[in-house]
Amino acid sequence: MEFIIERWGSTYVPWPNQEERKSIMERNKERGMPGCMRSLDCYHWEWHQCPTGMAGAYQSRKGKRGIVMEAVCDEDLWVWHLFVGVPGSLNDISVMHQSPLYLDVTGGRWPPRNHPYTIKGTTRLFPYYVVDSISPRFSFLISPHPKPSAEEQTTFNRLQEARRKDFKGCFGSS
Repeated sequence: MEFIIERWGSTYVPWPNQEERKSIMERNKERGMPGCMRSLDCYHWEWHQCPTGMAGAYQSRKGKRGIVMEAVCDEDLWVWHLFVGVPGSLNDISVMHQSPLYLDVTGGRWPPRNHPYTIKGTTRLFPYYVVDSISPRFSFLISPHPKPSAEEQTTFNRLQEARRKDFKGCFGSS
């Protein structure tokens, strides 16, 4: 992974520049999700060739060896962020709490707040990522309504799931 990031990281996993952020925000507004940056999720990759000496650090709760990768991708299947969890971090939340994206957002370094958007008459500056229902509740992570009771909540869940399919298509997960 170090080689991949060193060799291709700046080309294939860049932070979006101001023009790209504006385009992202405009496209997602057109898709019914104003303020949405991208789809964020984790992918559990089974590591069949894990060295025996490292097996304990990469053991999943299902008894298999694997690595958890956190990624942000778009509808074009372009990966904008990739973080591979460290040994022993075999669930989405422990990986998230160590990721550069999470640390930059909670540290106030990312994302820039220069693309205002309006939802229900309220102007906001802080963009968000769509995530699944097991993600922690943070203002920059928007998960589906757990038990939608109104048509508006059901519609939101459909839109949110459509954005999450961006990630699923990128990694071929279900």
